[in-house]
Amino acid sequence: MLVAFHDDIDTLRFRTHAQSFVVAAGFKGFKMVPPGPHYLSYNAASRQGEFGPTVAFLAHLAGREVAVRRWSPEHELLLPLADEDEVDAGCSQCFFVCALRS
Repeated sequence: MLVAFHDDIDTLRFRTHAQSFVVAAGFKGFKMVPPGPHYLSYNAASRQGEFGPTVAFLAHLAGREVAVRRWSPEHELLLPLADEDEVDAGCSQCFFVCALRS
């Protein structure tokens, strides 16, 4: 399972269940996410380093599913990709997996 972010993001505080991470530019997502429902939340940071309101979404991942979100800096939201072809192209070209290599 993979939760990937299509574009570079600014500083975010990102939470998955009980774990919290502060991530910055170059962060592309999480790999080895177990199957099932996941509650994910995040807060965008201002240039002064202060975090804004919490935004959350529920993702139910099954099998070898890849959940991809695009960062919208003007709205400060992680939006699902509307174009399934874009997700398929990114997966077939290993864009998401290559970006998450350790």
